[in-house]
Amino acid sequence: AQTDLVAAIGRRVAEAFARAYPIRLFAPPIPLPPGRVGQVWHRRVDSDPGHRWLRRVLAEVAAGV
Repeated sequence: AQTDLVAAIGRRVAEAFARAYPIRLFAPPIPLPPGRVGQVWHRRVDSDPGHRWLRRVLAEVAAGV
């Protein structure tokens, strides 16, 4: 809110920030491709049951959004 910088972020995130901070939102001047969401983790936790559970739950939640 106190900078002259620009950010290209998703509408839902931008609107949440605009409710909390005095920022201005603008539609992009060109069509943008849809955003992607992914998960990245260190290979040492690849087989960890708790980590596998968390990754699965996050993927299920994200698929429902």
